[in-house]
Amino acid sequence: MRKTLVMVGIVVLLAGVGLIAGPRLVTLVTVGAGYTAKQVCSCLYVSRRSLESCTREPESPADILVKWTASEGRVRASTLGLAHATARYDAGFGCVLEE
Repeated sequence: MRKTLVMVGIVVLLAGVGLIAGPRLVTLVTVGAGYTAKQVCSCLYVSRRSLESCTREPESPADILVKWTASEGRVRASTLGLAHATARYDAGFGCVLEE
């Protein structure tokens, strides 16, 4: 009986945290994907740095959460598979996020 009450309490606590923090997390993963796409695009296509050089920078804990791919003047980033963003290189204007 005691184990059941503890489990119910944990579930209720996690649900409460999810309701409070959920909207903020959605915003953070969306911003993270856009930021990464834009930064990597600028590093590769504006600064004309190597892929290896751009992969090392910036080093942050968020690098574990955001994955990206680059091809044909575009960089697509994804944060935990929840939010996606694409930045494209536009000669004369630099890199811009696509909608």
